[in-house]
Amino acid sequence: MGNIFQKIEEAMVAAAFAEEGEQEFAASLLSSGKTSHKKVLLSTDCPVVTGKVLDHALQLCKRLGSMLEVYQIIPSETVASSPREFFEAGTRRLQSIQDKLSRIGISYKYAIKEATLEEELKLVAQNRRDIMAVIIPMCDSRTGDREQFRTTMSKMFSCPVVFFES
Repeated sequence: MGNIFQKIEEAMVAAAFAEEGEQEFAASLLSSGKTSHKKVLLSTDCPVVTGKVLDHALQLCKRLGSMLEVYQIIPSETVASSPREFFEAGTRRLQSIQDKLSRIGISYKYAIKEATLEEELKLVAQNRRDIMAVIIPMCDSRTGDREQFRTTMSKMFSCPVVFFES
């Protein structure tokens, strides 16, 4: 009986993507076993990934039958202004988070970069074909034209991109 409910849920998720104009993607969801190696990418340059965003991402993974990968960009100017001991403690904390999340099946990667989130995601979009959906939390600290950012990100990926306002 549980299998029937799972099939109904899969059909409803596929229908939601089809309604948004993603018919090919929706059809691929209905093919069994096709999503097991694909990932949902949660990528951010926000200093904190909130539980709300993480819960949303995990629910999407559950519905799509995929794994979650979190990719956090830490601006290099944040690190440059930090005392060495603060930076070292922060790095240990990030590695601890990475270890804890890996134990529950979530891949967490962080990078200290001078590049913007947009520049980093451009590289990801070019080099990765295993991404099924992208979730981008919109931080309060984001400067510039939010609508332009959304448009650019949506065009960059060949999969649905969800912007999460916290």
